[in-house]
Amino acid sequence: MTTIKTIIIVLVLVAIFASATMASETRLNGLGLNINSVYAPDSWMISDAANVNLFPATILKYPKLAVFEYDGSDLNSYANLDLFGGVIGLYTNTNTYINLLDNSVNSGVLYGRNLSNAISFAVGITYQQYLDKQVQNPTEMPVSYDKDIRVNKFNNAFGINLGLSYLGDIPMDFGLSLVFPLSIACENTFYDIWGNIEQFCQQKTVGIEAKLNGKVNFGDMTIGLGPQLYTIKYENIQKCFNTSGALYLDWYQVITNQSIMIQLGAVKTVKFDKTTIFAGTQVEMNFYNNSWANGFDKLVEIKSVLNEFDDTIIFNVPLIIGAETKLNENWTLRAGAKKAMWYNYIYKCYYKNSDGKIYSADDTYTISNTNRLNVNFGATFEIAAFSIDFLVNEDLILNGPEFISGRGAYGANTTPWASKIALNFKS
Repeated sequence: MTTIKTIIIVLVLVAIFASATMASETRLNGLGLNINSVYAPDSWMISDAANVNLFPATILKYPKLAVFEYDGSDLNSYANLDLFGGVIGLYTNTNTYINLLDNSVNSGVLYGRNLSNAISFAVGITYQQYLDKQVQNPTEMPVSYDKDIRVNKFNNAFGINLGLSYLGDIPMDFGLSLVFPLSIACENTFYDIWGNIEQFCQQKTVGIEAKLNGKVNFGDMTIGLGPQLYTIKYENIQKCFNTSGALYLDWYQVITNQSIMIQLGAVKTVKFDKTTIFAGTQVEMNFYNNSWANGFDKLVEIKSVLNEFDDTIIFNVPLIIGAETKLNENWTLRAGAKKAMWYNYIYKCYYKNSDGKIYSADDTYTISNTNRLNVNFGATFEIAAFSIDFLVNEDLILNGPEFISGRGAYGANTTPWASKIALNFKS
């Protein structure tokens, strides 16, 4: 079934049900905003239920809400329920961004309530795990003591979300997210035929991700601040034992990565009857540092020597403009554009010897490019308590659709009509 036929069927089904507040990442993307950017999320510029991951206490604004979002490969969903004197949110694959792990599917729960007429808070946790493990099943006759264990892949992450909102004359929202991920690319334990361990090897990555977000509203002007920290350590471990069980090789290598991002921005929102227009900018500064250590045997040497270093600095100041207009009772259209007013990327690599002195350095690599323009289009169809958001493929607007084939926008590689879709329900 073609994509357009699928969309038509969904719209027919939606029309059967008994207008909803827009509340999806699809809507934010249609306005040119990105909520899950590891570099510098800018979706704080617009109020939306999808921003609960940035400002958890704002969940109180969206009780009795359910959202199902599909981007062509994965389904994200969340439901907010009015319970226990506050609002509980249940999430799958939506409420946090984990940079370290390949598989970002997670589950989470968030609870928010009002402490007073002016202050509300929220607390939540997230969790995810993936395990691919095999244990040798000996079938020889007679049965041996072989019991090799192979962990082909293991991902695990635990997160804490905290939020606080001030609802006074100058409203303020704050959010803190802490994630503790662990990733094992492989872990093998080998035994001899008598059941004695021969070798243990492991490739492990651990880290911490901390994100702080805050915004202050001054009427139609909002100021936002968002520092982030990512610290990651990769360890390569190998231990070998002789027949008597004594350790004769304890190999170890470590690679570290640290990323610090700071953003500070402002946005002004203007409303004209059924149309809302916003224009904003933010200063985005990213500092990355990677270091590679020489591998060494712990039985012989004391510690690892950091040898290779990579430093990266990214400085970006984008201009973001978005507009949203309600055409009639059922349809809303939106568009957004993001253009770099100032962008600099600086990278350098250098090497140090055992006494910490630089003995070699590569050329410094610099890119400055303001020809960075992203344009997005979106639409929402509403009827009674249901709404459906579309992130419209820009080629559909710029190149036109193929109505006969129904394959979407014109081009050598035809693309879907909508690259993202969200179904929302609010009672």
